[in-house]
Amino acid sequence: MKRNMITAFCALFALCGCVHAMEVPETMQNAVSDETEETNAVQPEQSVPVELQSDIWNDDNVMKALMAVSLAYDNYHPDKLAEYSTSVALIKVCSIDGTSSYFEPRDMHGSIYTYGRFETIEVYKDGELEPGQEYTFTRFGGIGTWEDYAAGRDESSLEKRLNAMKEAGKAIPEYVYEDAIDDIFIESGKTYLAFFEPSEMSAIIGGYPICGLQGGLREVDLERRLVLNNFTGVWENLDEVIAILA
Repeated sequence: MKRNMITAFCALFALCGCVHAMEVPETMQNAVSDETEETNAVQPEQSVPVELQSDIWNDDNVMKALMAVSLAYDNYHPDKLAEYSTSVALIKVCSIDGTSSYFEPRDMHGSIYTYGRFETIEVYKDGELEPGQEYTFTRFGGIGTWEDYAAGRDESSLEKRLNAMKEAGKAIPEYVYEDAIDDIFIESGKTYLAFFEPSEMSAIIGGYPICGLQGGLREVDLERRLVLNNFTGVWENLDEVIAILA
């Protein structure tokens, strides 16, 4: 089924609440890469080796498709992001289960997203989540198959991409890393301060979407009670950050 630009935009908006997303030329992508209670969620079939999630820059079979994304809300200041979010919680990621571009609630393809399981440790804004429970998350960005990536593109943009690859003498890659510039990978086993949008915005029925890109997923060191600011690279006092979320 052919998908037009409006459909693809809606899928991207549902994932990260963006108002503008522009794919970055491959030359710029290369420059960026040098910087450095139980739910009945339906999960797509995993098709991407998990090890690729941590070694994408060294894999010739992975094409980078990074986008400049503007959000419709403030993801830099945690108090402002908490106002936008439905739930805010301290979570531990139990597993990264795969990626997909298929949006089950809308029966359409869009941007690639990552999905997996997480456990809530503490809940600071309890719109939909309860402490000590395990849930399914979805999050914009990740490494998907070329087929998944192509299914989420409209005919015109896909043709431009294929022509550019042909002119550059490049073959169709096996995988595509699609994400926002400067975003981070979500990693299994790590603890995060996470901000969530309403569950009905999830790409998977029964899932809970993490919003805010790098602002909505901040790594936590529980032993030292520190939380990482992904914009500045500075570890901040976790309790002080939590205090401003109410």
